[in-house]
Amino acid sequence: MGTRKLYTKQEKQSVLRAFRKGAIPAEVSRKTGHPINAVLKWHRLFLQEDYSWARHDDEDYTLRQKALLLFKEGKGYKYVARVLGLPASQTKYWQGQYKAGRENFFAKGSTAPRTYPLSVRQALVEQFLQSNLSKKEFCRQAGIAVSTLNIWLSADK
Repeated sequence: MGTRKLYTKQEKQSVLRAFRKGAIPAEVSRKTGHPINAVLKWHRLFLQEDYSWARHDDEDYTLRQKALLLFKEGKGYKYVARVLGLPASQTKYWQGQYKAGRENFFAKGSTAPRTYPLSVRQALVEQFLQSNLSKKEFCRQAGIAVSTLNIWLSADK
């Protein structure tokens, strides 16, 4: 799974201000840390005089914030899915992120890299082997997929 960043209205408004001042997408991407693809998409819309992208928080950001509040109230993933009109599998994943203490996930989105450096993979495998956790629980806490851990474990044999 690749990364997916969520953007707030304030972040988008700052990009829009930069475009209005004449900044080019590469410069905006470098200064803000936003991926160039997102900035290019916004720039294309800006050139078409479509500013709707900068008027609201990302829909997924809003949904995650609502889900976070419900999780904090002690609601389960099925209830959250029903209230927000989302698939239960999605809210179950979100609840796992909440239970693992990764509240940053709800503000910034998924931050798992596409590939892990060998040193990180080896360190995670070593941590798993020394822990008393199940694969599922360890992966939830480490922020990796169980299938990813299984691949790494089979590669070490």
